[in-house]
Formats: sequence, structure tokens, C-alpha cells
Amino acid sequence: ELTDFFKCDFNEGVFITPVSAVVCADYDEITSTNNTFNIKLPSSTGYYTYPITLTTGSPNVLGLVADLQAQCTATTFNYYNGSTVVSLTITVSFESLYNYIRFTLSATPSTVIFDFSVANNCGQVVGFKPLVYTYTSTNVVNGDFAPDVSRLSEIYIYSDTITVNNYTQYSNDSFSNMDNTQILFSIPVNASTG
Repeated sequence: ELTDFFKCDFNEGVFITPVSAVVCADYDEITSTNNTFNIKLPSSTGYYTYPITLTTGSPNVLGLVADLQAQCTATTFNYYNGSTVVSLTITVSFESLYNYIRFTLSATPSTVIFDFSVANNCGQVVGFKPLVYTYTSTNVVNGDFAPDVSRLSEIYIYSDTITVNNYTQYSNDSFSNMDNTQILFSIPVNASTG
């Protein structure tokens, strides 16, 4: 989409004093419609199912990782290793080099299932498709793609009222001095953490 920015000719200048600004949250809201998934670990007769429910709100990706870690810490994970039931812990981290969330298990069960096919799943928020992911003999689960950490690619700075004060109108330039364009400039959002 073409965006018109405020323009000056090369021999003109504009001095702007910011008075106030509002910047929206840049992370998708986590609500009851996108906050759940299941982790399944082997039992002697099938699987233990551990539902994980994210806290509603609008965290950045580091806040999301902290919330996932808190949910995993609060859950007692058990799995059947072929002879007995043993427990494991799950550590959650954000791999900023490749922009994905990593789940590291303290043990290597024969099968680990991350189920993002459940109703109200948080797959897109966490970086997975709405599928059932089955892993065999691994203790590291990486996100399928970069989590949806930011809806914004840039922040536009604009004025809803520009006060005209002490300017000279040049009639021989290609720009009008106060051209009623509200967008002054933009700032790119390129931090991997949103």
C-alpha cells in the first residue's frame, strides 16, 4: 500500500515538537480462543495428556516464553519408560538466532506429542501449525516457524493536527509546505522479540 509522507523541498525545513504519543501493543492478544495445547507422553496403556493453558494478555515473545516456562514448571510431567513411570521437566527458551521457541525435555521418552489441533489452540502464537506433532526418541522440540511475535513491520508517526506556525510558502517548488499529509515518518520494527 502506497503511503504518502509529509514532504519538504530541499531548501525548506519543518520543526516539530512531539506533545504526546500512543503506540499500540505489537503482540497478538492471547485470549481464551488461542491459548491452549496438549503435551502427550507415553503411559503403559497409551498416553498421559497434559493440557497447557497460556495466560491471557499481550506479552512480547520473551513474556510468552516466561509464561510457557511457568506453565511447564507448574506441571508434573510423567512418562512410562518401558518398565516404570518416571518424571521429567521441560525447559522453554527462545532461539533468537533462528527466531523459534524451543522445548527441551530433561529425558528422552520413546514418543512425545505436541498437539496443536485442539480447539482454541495457540499454535500460531507459539510458532506451530494447527497440527499434531509426533517426535520419536528426542528431547528437543523446536517451533515449526517463527512465532507470531509482532503484527507490525513499522510504526508510523503521524499528527492528527499540525499547527502551522511561521512558515514561508514557496510557489516554485513541487511540494506544498503544509500538504495535509498526516504521516511524518516511520520507524521499522526489526527486533526479533517484537
